[in-house]
Amino acid sequence: MTRTFRLWIAAGVVCGAVSGHAQARQDGSALIGTWTAPEGSGRVATLKFLREGLFEVEFRGDDGVEVSGRYQVVNNELIMTDEGGVAACLSPDYQPARYAFTIRSGELTLDALKDDCDGRVTMLERRAAVKRTWTKKK
Repeated sequence: MTRTFRLWIAAGVVCGAVSGHAQARQDGSALIGTWTAPEGSGRVATLKFLREGLFEVEFRGDDGVEVSGRYQVVNNELIMTDEGGVAACLSPDYQPARYAFTIRSGELTLDALKDDCDGRVTMLERRAAVKRTWTKKK
């Protein structure tokens, strides 16, 4: 009986740890911060996720923000809606983008599930057919 009880406690601890990890990913908290990715030109692109559900993208190497908007995480999908910037894909011409995302060892990868804005897919997911990896800035 004691052994069975210990197994249930161990299972509960493991399940709690797994569900805690899934919850952090599900609510998007692991995304919050500044992520960078190198450009072929030598510049560094920056993707910022803010606590207020806002995001910013800078990729020209200047001090300006090329795209800004709102994001949310629903059912482990990142949903992004551009609201401004010189490179924004605005509605009604473009619908919100949906991406699957993975964070491992401080690296973020995005996989487009539905995004009709080719420029956004190129910027966020891949560049010249090479999968883009974003690194969390410390």
